[in-house]
Amino acid sequence: HGSIRISDICEEGGTRLYVSNNATYSLSCRPNPASSTVNIVYGLAGSASVTIEILSFTGEVVNVPLQDVAVQSGLYTLPVDISQFGDGVYIVQLRTRVATLTSLMTVQK
Repeated sequence: HGSIRISDICEEGGTRLYVSNNATYSLSCRPNPASSTVNIVYGLAGSASVTIEILSFTGEVVNVPLQDVAVQSGLYTLPVDISQFGDGVYIVQLRTRVATLTSLMTVQK
């Protein structure tokens, strides 16, 4: 009988992208597809500086609803006006100092 060591799961002092009450949160967009407003829902288990960007499928940044904002642990809903976006699939990206999450968002009018 040996031992198992798991490493590189979390960086000490880094941002944990889950809430510590045993629930795991991933970055999501609601409703999806959306036409005029989308709610970007995200959760953090620890405080962090957060940037959220919306990119076209070609990688061009089309909107930055949150840039380097200090966020405490918890679950958040960020409403974003997408009424000027063209129909298509967009990439929503949440970045902290140590991690990046992405989610797809469809705009359909």
